[in-house]
Amino acid sequence: HTLQFAPQETSAAVLMIGQDMFSFAQFHFHVPAEHTLDRRAFPVELHFVHRNSAGNLAVLGVFIEDGAENAELAALLAAMPAAQGEENAAQLEVDLNALLPADRAYFAYAGSLTTPPCSEGVRWNVLATPIFASRDQIEALTAALGASNREVQPLNTRVLTFGE
Repeated sequence: HTLQFAPQETSAAVLMIGQDMFSFAQFHFHVPAEHTLDRRAFPVELHFVHRNSAGNLAVLGVFIEDGAENAELAALLAAMPAAQGEENAAQLEVDLNALLPADRAYFAYAGSLTTPPCSEGVRWNVLATPIFASRDQIEALTAALGASNREVQPLNTRVLTFGE
């Protein structure tokens, strides 16, 4: 229930958490966002999924809000498969940095996957600053995905930390 992109060239895309290196695997979208910021809900959330050498996962979440058109997102949407279950193998060059805000401050916590089987042990890092997409781009993602999110979960005993 998502739109997933797995660029072929990912060797330079790594996520460092302390001394632990996570290699980029893929990114996908959820409509609406699966996290909130100061109780604010966003229309879309982008997840960059990374895996370390031990097979552990780390996800970098990016909020997307209504604003100016996003050129990188426009190129991705133009290459989107026409129907559910189809795969578009078009060769896309994706500038992952163009899908990230300049401010990389983040909130981190230990959580789980947001899709079944919702396995624990995922290192979540959610950027505090959103990126923008046009209303048309947000509507295109919404039309393609429908409601593809897991509802916001209570914090319970998880510890939330802030990093820059």
